[in-house]
Amino acid sequence: MILPDEHAQITPSTKEETPRCPHCDGELNDLKFKEFSGKGRSVYLLFCPHCRKVLKIFDA
Repeated sequence: MILPDEHAQITPSTKEETPRCPHCDGELNDLKFKEFSGKGRSVYLLFCPHCRKVLKIFDA
């Protein structure tokens, strides 16, 4: 995760500003996830609904 420095300002996006996939440049109006479970833990892959490339991996 990239964190802002002490001089950066974080502001909410407008309705016109939609995040884009860094791989295919598709608009990310929603995201998909897939869960993998085993040995008492779950791992989730967050991926682009357009190109299906993985954007983040996290465990619960």
